[in-house]
Amino acid sequence: MVKLAPARLINMYSDIEEPEKRLVIGVFGSGTHPDGNPQLVFPFEMGKWIARNNYHLLTGGGSGVMKAASAGFCSVGDRKGLSIGIIPNGKDPDMYPNPWVELPIFTHLFGLQAKGRESRNHINVMSSDVILVFTGGIGTKAELELAVNDYGKGDNLIVCLEDGGFIYDMNTDSLKQNGIGNFASNMEEAVVKIELLLGKLKSAKSK
Repeated sequence: MVKLAPARLINMYSDIEEPEKRLVIGVFGSGTHPDGNPQLVFPFEMGKWIARNNYHLLTGGGSGVMKAASAGFCSVGDRKGLSIGIIPNGKDPDMYPNPWVELPIFTHLFGLQAKGRESRNHINVMSSDVILVFTGGIGTKAELELAVNDYGKGDNLIVCLEDGGFIYDMNTDSLKQNGIGNFASNMEEAVVKIELLLGKLKSAKSK
């Protein structure tokens, strides 16, 4: 074993440039929408936008919205970010991770309760700088509630629901009644709001 004097230990880092810290955009939504469902176009296009702007994409690594966003992301060849998937335990390996997850993070978490401590939803929320919530079920609702109520990320969250969209038992009106205030119903609206959030985050990190 090679032992270095303390001064040498410090100097070994002096010429190494710190890597650029890319922001992570989490895309959460239904894992049950079948391929071809028109509600998957929005997350697919969002995945492309995230890739073109060289951010990392983080999803739950499964089907539906997660698969659409990951596929859209990977359809962009000249990109610097990665498609990351947080994979729960006990899932069908033919479905998790989907083919467009470049960096799967396999966990021991079964997630029997969507907000329980054994759920990977906590990792999804905590690891995302900006959170985009698309149409989904109880797991998606749990991610939204964790972001707002547990981890103080409500200001970094955008609900991306087209007309008629819902998150479990909540539509746009009921979400607003529960204090959710940042919505986008299409790509144009979403991009404007995402760029505003990203600008604030970058400004805060540069201080």
